[in-house]
Amino acid sequence: GARGYPTPGVSYSVALFLGRVTDAIVQGPEVGGRAFFRNAGKTHNDGAEIGLTATPTAGLTLRGAYTYARYRFAEYQLADGTSLNGNRLPGVPEHFWRFGLRTSLPSDLYLDADHTISSSMLADDANTIWVDAWSAGVTNLRLGWDGQAGSVQLAPFLGVNNLWDRRYIGSVTLNGIGGRVFEPAPRRVVYVGTEIGYRTTS
Repeated sequence: GARGYPTPGVSYSVALFLGRVTDAIVQGPEVGGRAFFRNAGKTHNDGAEIGLTATPTAGLTLRGAYTYARYRFAEYQLADGTSLNGNRLPGVPEHFWRFGLRTSLPSDLYLDADHTISSSMLADDANTIWVDAWSAGVTNLRLGWDGQAGSVQLAPFLGVNNLWDRRYIGSVTLNGIGGRVFEPAPRRVVYVGTEIGYRTTS
């Protein structure tokens, strides 16, 4: 089809990163429903990312990626003298996986799928509130068609997010008052749309 799938082969990428932040600004506890920020001294944001792409045939591409994020407070002392040195930064999972599939079907149809998995994370600087991992993970699908009618290019699609209708926490409110930190992700969502392009001839 018109999506231009790569030729058969395998490729990979590896990235390592070290981050040193001085005078870091982080979100503090809410006051009256409003967010305020405070200085956390220093943070160490280290990690690695690994990606692998395989194309067994011209119409099928498989992708996998893994991220390890070791984010820690290096120097962080609260106004009451409490030291949070060594605590994990909240809102960041240490492990994150993503798997994808892209395939070209007959008649200019295509199917894209991706599956993501997140490990548990913390929701507060003191590291007392844990947010569960995504268990089996979350799957998204998208079926579409890439075609042309005369000089008009059409690309209608049908998508489903959270295919298995899982209950999971998509993000957190950092340091929420009274433990009110959980932000549930949407359940199963079905959507449709199209892309329309127009090609002119000279």
